[in-house]
Amino acid sequence: MFKYFGKLLFWRKTENDIEYSSDESEQDVYISVTETNKSLLDKYGKEEMHQENLKDLELSNLTILGSGGFSLVMESYSEKYKTIVAIKIIRLDENKSYVEKFLPIELDLWGKLSTQRHKNILNLFEQTKVDSFQYIITELAKKGDLSEFLLAGPLTEAKSKSMFKDIVAAVKFCHDQGIAHRDIKPENLLIGTDGKLKLADFSFVTQKDVVISERCGTPRMLAPEQTGMASYNPYKSDIWQVGITLYTMLLNQFPFKFLKKNEIQTEIRTHKNVYKNVPYPRNRMISSACKDVIAGMLNVEPTARFSIQDVSNAKWLTGM
Repeated sequence: MFKYFGKLLFWRKTENDIEYSSDESEQDVYISVTETNKSLLDKYGKEEMHQENLKDLELSNLTILGSGGFSLVMESYSEKYKTIVAIKIIRLDENKSYVEKFLPIELDLWGKLSTQRHKNILNLFEQTKVDSFQYIITELAKKGDLSEFLLAGPLTEAKSKSMFKDIVAAVKFCHDQGIAHRDIKPENLLIGTDGKLKLADFSFVTQKDVVISERCGTPRMLAPEQTGMASYNPYKSDIWQVGITLYTMLLNQFPFKFLKKNEIQTEIRTHKNVYKNVPYPRNRMISSACKDVIAGMLNVEPTARFSIQDVSNAKWLTGM
């Protein structure tokens, strides 16, 4: 049985963006692995069908790794690649908005990023469409994601810095290629076999400098400028999400309860322990150099917010 404690967070992609909901119940919830897997196979089809559809990969037995709102992820050894691969299976007859609007861009830009095999990117090996299924074949990061890693509690500042360098390297690589991710969060940072973080889930990538009224991503991670209908700079909103991620690594909580700019500013004014417009609990010591880089990333004004190069050059990371 799988067991999840305390507050449960659920998210699924809808036609316009991510719908986010929470179960505030403090009761433990149990989910049968067997029942869950059977339900997934009923929806996506048996392993044998997918092996036949992907016969060029010369797959051994497929095993379910997990699922999202619109996809099933399986793993298998591929004789073609001489390694274990992850296989993301998307039903093309569902989630039409995502399939038509986002998926082609995701495959194109993720494919471009993967040509250089960056160590902090979950690299795409190949993708193919068979009947009503889209298959995305990637490298496998089997040690879970950063959100699972944080279930044990907040990280030390030294450990946070070590892992954060991987995040910065991944985002800098994307931004240097003119690509913004738009859904950076602990759940999308996978841990490779070498312990390095890999940025994953490129569902909302874009190459636009300014995105007009396109609200997408995970609500609790959205930058203040993304909560309205005005245009926003996706590279600067990425930085906000990187800042929120670092804050949660250090403190295992979110800095702000609200999303809108005016609500955040009100919260800052009423908080008792604030460092450069970012609130902190009183019971945790964090260096001023670390707080400086967080403040630069969590500036509510996008034009004044750090770029990824500013983050890379921050004293906390360089030691200079």
